[in-house]
Amino acid sequence: MVGTQNHAVDLPDGRRLGYAEYGRGGGDPLFYFHGLPASRLEAALLDPAARRRGVHVVSVDRPGFGLSDPASLRSLRSFADDVAALALQLGIGRFGVLGVSAGGPYALACAFQIPARLSAVGIVGGLGPVYEDWAAAGMRWHARLAFRLAREVPWLLWPVHGALVGNFMRLCPGLTHRIVVAAAPRADSRVLRRPEVRAPLIASLRESMRQGPGGALQDLRLLAQPWGFRLQDIAIPIDLWHGEDDLVVPPEHSRHQAAALQRSRMRLLPAEGHFSLPVEHMDEILGTLTGGG
Repeated sequence: MVGTQNHAVDLPDGRRLGYAEYGRGGGDPLFYFHGLPASRLEAALLDPAARRRGVHVVSVDRPGFGLSDPASLRSLRSFADDVAALALQLGIGRFGVLGVSAGGPYALACAFQIPARLSAVGIVGGLGPVYEDWAAAGMRWHARLAFRLAREVPWLLWPVHGALVGNFMRLCPGLTHRIVVAAAPRADSRVLRRPEVRAPLIASLRESMRQGPGGALQDLRLLAQPWGFRLQDIAIPIDLWHGEDDLVVPPEHSRHQAAALQRSRMRLLPAEGHFSLPVEHMDEILGTLTGGG
């Protein structure tokens, strides 16, 4: 495994951006964008496959998560600029990006904002445009509530999802994980119970709340409003993977994005859920994104 899990750089505007490195140093560079709520530590799940595939994974904390300073004027597109600045400081020219779940829209933002810097774009179980009624309607009730509050009454986010949900996750990450397992479909629960999966996810959840729930609440607000670009205007190829049994982000989200993008390849995997797909298929995902098949 390259480097450590606790790196940070200073961005041009003075903010600190946290990241972790996994996989093989000097390998094909791939920037990883975590889900919600999560942190750079989520990419520990990629490490075995990344080492096998010779991939250098740089996993980035979004502003307000983990080691990254908050950014009051943050947007999906401004995060793409942060990623480009980080790559420059690391001496990386072109690189791939991989967004999982709520990290998917940030991968799309990079595809729109910095296409010349990208060698590949992958999205796994990616969140769709939840600012549109159809997308949020297919999600579980707590996700529907969160995105509806973020879109229509954002001042309620703090008392509902900050003070209550966010602090519960911060204080009880292990119990939070057990609740997720109990509500998960069979494919996901089987994977989530594995010690080598459970430990990184709990660590990532705990780290996501290092500064409190502010980063997660800002993510909800940003994702619940128009993203600042149109999928139809993304010209570079996008690879999408989605589990047929995903109950967290319905497969319709990826179907919608694949249809709207100019150049997309979508793989719908039967009997896979939101968590099982990236765990069980990361080797082939990394192979696709780095040209290894």
